[in-house]
Amino acid sequence: MGEERIVALLQESLSLAVKTGAMKPADTRQVIVDTTVQPKNVMFPTDAKLIHRARERLVRLAKRKGLHLRQTYVLVGKLALIKHQR
Repeated sequence: MGEERIVALLQESLSLAVKTGAMKPADTRQVIVDTTVQPKNVMFPTDAKLIHRARERLVRLAKRKGLHLRQTYVLVGKLALIKHQR
C-alpha cells in the first residue's frame, strides 16, 4: 500500500472514531504498546530443535578438528527430534 496510504487510512480511521464518539481526542495523547503479543523468533534451551542443532554442530566441529567420536547420535538424535515434534 505504501506509507502515505497507510497514514491516510489511519488518520481517516481516527477522525471517524472521534466523529462517532467512540474515541475522544485526548485518548491519543498516550499510547500503550503491548509487545508480548508480537511473534518473536526466539528458541529456548529446552527446545528440541536447538539441542539437535547443537549436537549436529558439535559433531561437525569434532570432525573438522580430527577428533574421532565413537558415536555421533545421528540416527538416534534425528529420531528423538521427530518423536518430540509429534
